[in-house]
Amino acid sequence: MDKARADRVIQFTFAGSSLRAWAERVDRVHDNVQYITLIRSKFMKWVVASLSHLPGFLLGPLQQLLPPQFYLPGRLVLKSRKPDWDDEFANERVMYKKLAPLQGRIMPYFFGDAVFDDRPSIVLSRLEGMPSYKQGPTALPAEDFERQLEVILRAFTKSGVIYDDPKLNNFLVVKGKVMVVDLESVCEENEQDQELAVRSHRLHIMPQYGRYLNSLSNPYSMY
Repeated sequence: MDKARADRVIQFTFAGSSLRAWAERVDRVHDNVQYITLIRSKFMKWVVASLSHLPGFLLGPLQQLLPPQFYLPGRLVLKSRKPDWDDEFANERVMYKKLAPLQGRIMPYFFGDAVFDDRPSIVLSRLEGMPSYKQGPTALPAEDFERQLEVILRAFTKSGVIYDDPKLNNFLVVKGKVMVVDLESVCEENEQDQELAVRSHRLHIMPQYGRYLNSLSNPYSMY
């Protein structure tokens, strides 16, 4: 088994509660980001299943009273602050809150702050998809990917910020829909720079995506 991805049990603190979860690193590069699956007793699972049938106007108040293990989704992402990345981590927290209307539409949901291994962390929803450069034979056509990419970039500018980390591995495809992760480099800019960023980032990403698509049909390509 790949040691970078091997499951292990971790413990972290969220909303004043100590939670246990199975965890695995998302990849070998981002050792501060883990996929986690909460460990719940049969009783907890029964309560969670029962709560899921309640209407939103009842569920919201109950979530304020119950421990988080009873209302958090079972599959999550735990992202911890990297050494010497205090500013970037703080910025990501701020941007998730600022961009709350976009959560669940083009980016993960932000559930709140946590502490893992004495490091400040955040808990996010898990996007059940594939990185855009790992889609395989069913990869989105370039035109479809570019259209959705522009929608995402302009969703940021409509909120007065730009997404300033245009890399393929930050864009996931979830059931045919492109989503974005990693808000550490999101920043506020004036309208002129926002428009420039949309154009330049699109021009930066699309050749990468084109090379990836070419690699699917040409195993000897230099993607």
